[in-house]
Amino acid sequence: MICLPSNGIEYIAIAIHIGIIRNNKRRFSKSNFLTNLTLVVRGRGRGFGRGRGASRGRGGRGASRGRNGRGRIITRGGRRGGFQIARSQSLNVDQQTTSVNPLANLDINVDPKPFFVNANVTIDQHIQAQTTNLPRYLAALFTLDENSVDIGQKAKACALAAAWCRHDHKLANNLLRCRRLFTLTEVLKAVTMLDAARQIRVYEKQLKRLELSKTKPKATKLGKIKNNLDNLNKLKPSTGSASGAVARHIQRWTRTLTLQELEYFALHMPTEPWKKLADIVHFNPTKDFPSLPWFLPFCFGTPAPTDTMVSRCRDLTVDNINNLIKEFKIPYSHLKQFKEHLNDQSKARIASYEEKLDTILWYYEDLQCSDVDDIISERIRNGEQITLPYGKLMERLLLLRTIRDNVSETRSFRGTGRGRGAERIARNVDNQHSAESRKMTFYSDLLVIAEAQLQKIKLPLESPVAVIGDASSSMNVAIRTATILSSLLTAICSAKLNFFNNQMFLPAFTPKTIEDVLTLALTTRASGCTANAAGLVPYYDSKEVIKTFVMVTDEEENTDARLADDTSTRFFNLFMKYRTEIYPAKLVFISFLRHQHAQGQMYKEFQDANVPDVIQFKFSGERPDLTKIDNLLGLLSTGSSDSFDDRVGKLQNEFQQNGMESVITKLLNQQEENSTVPMEAEMAAVTTN
Repeated sequence: MICLPSNGIEYIAIAIHIGIIRNNKRRFSKSNFLTNLTLVVRGRGRGFGRGRGASRGRGGRGASRGRNGRGRIITRGGRRGGFQIARSQSLNVDQQTTSVNPLANLDINVDPKPFFVNANVTIDQHIQAQTTNLPRYLAALFTLDENSVDIGQKAKACALAAAWCRHDHKLANNLLRCRRLFTLTEVLKAVTMLDAARQIRVYEKQLKRLELSKTKPKATKLGKIKNNLDNLNKLKPSTGSASGAVARHIQRWTRTLTLQELEYFALHMPTEPWKKLADIVHFNPTKDFPSLPWFLPFCFGTPAPTDTMVSRCRDLTVDNINNLIKEFKIPYSHLKQFKEHLNDQSKARIASYEEKLDTILWYYEDLQCSDVDDIISERIRNGEQITLPYGKLMERLLLLRTIRDNVSETRSFRGTGRGRGAERIARNVDNQHSAESRKMTFYSDLLVIAEAQLQKIKLPLESPVAVIGDASSSMNVAIRTATILSSLLTAICSAKLNFFNNQMFLPAFTPKTIEDVLTLALTTRASGCTANAAGLVPYYDSKEVIKTFVMVTDEEENTDARLADDTSTRFFNLFMKYRTEIYPAKLVFISFLRHQHAQGQMYKEFQDANVPDVIQFKFSGERPDLTKIDNLLGLLSTGSSDSFDDRVGKLQNEFQQNGMESVITKLLNQQEENSTVPMEAEMAAVTTN
């Protein structure tokens, strides 16, 4: 380590690769010097530039930003104005490069999963994958979707854009048939990628004009243009553009949009994405939107015709809401902002005209009244199917059980899918609602449906399986969700189950049915300190072979556990001893963390030690969301490479033998039969642009 003062920069501590300088015959220039810089630590003042890879910021803060990912080196302490010593956890260039390198070796024939779950995969890599083995590419995409694995918007947009770049319009058209996967958001992102080269030329001309201008341009304006250029260069594919052929295919796609879909867009969604898309594609308002010719002008500011639902319902108020419901079949997703002002007659009408019973159950706490209960029961008796996602169905059952039993609910449950706020459910239900709720005849019907779905779930976890549930005080908010997850996995995998706080304790009974799961969730209480190792102690002391451990916890371990020989230990050390002495078990963390970007202190220990066969699934510790159960089950289903590869292989053979269009049609028909989400949740992605 060589520490040098530098003119123009108050404090710099640098580490120079002497070997690189010595071995390279090139001249050691300023640029070479910066290339070999591995650590920059600043004190007070600005860094030496705001560009990519430069250091910037104030105080003891330095950031390195470059194409190899984001790195941040931070030092604190020391007197202001003196040299500061960097700690060992600072990242160096080699470490950053290593973390990114695996993406350079992606091979669709070896492992197709990263193409759809890793946001760092580029459009050019998608193009290469489609060119190399399109049947396997499609098989992986639809297998992940079948298993409810969350496929990123960027990955879907890249898949669509890659098809257009390859001039494979048949593939692009078939992908666009999958309305749930490929929404306006993905179409706009894909077109933006293809249009990036043109936009780059526009910004470069603008930048050149500003630089040649006699009047010095503002730094903020130049910075904004350069930032746009950086972003566009990341998006730009090596081949392909937003050609007229692509525009014509998008125009054909918009012609398939139904009146219901366009009205929904007009009522609920921002118009800006449509304006951006129209700027590139150049729609004809009448020909390209035949179901609703006034839709495109509406997006550009023209009011909707006065006799339409959109015109009347854009000005909903607490005074006219109940009258308009008598006149129009307004989607409940547009009415829910006025839920406190709906009378029972309006609630009953909504429950009658909503196309899917799933929607009524999804928003049951908003619409609850005796008439709605009767309508739900009648629709179920008439054979209407309930196809809610399993996690949502469990969340609904928990709600109904708390209402039915008049349980005083003191915790927050996140009660919906994307875009819906946290709902506080069944809070101190009053006697009137309690009396009504005991008439909930449909509760038992939902139990039967949930039980049938439970029997169908198969997880390829290596048996025997042990589930360890955190019931310490820090889990107070999430205890019911955590107990439901623990109990469900126990029932699905025929697993062993225990709980812990400062010591291990067994559940009152082993859950085998959905009713058991709900009962255990409502009776398990959170208390005491957090000694995660306590749940593992009985398996270690008895030398019992468990091949997969599932740890449901907030990872806030703060207490040692004691072994039979009175030795104190924490979970990481005990698990490593278990792997060495008894069996090299796999470990699944189901982690309830404070925020979505938190890593979890226990999972990080395993990552830092490069322990294999350890995975993590995150829930919010503040707003535990049971609807994410489907994503969890999907992750666990695809976590076994054998089962995932087996399904991908079968679907790949189908694509090869029967053709793309035939297989996608079959998959879409299956999805339609099992459609699970209200339109609001299906289309909500449009708002996240």
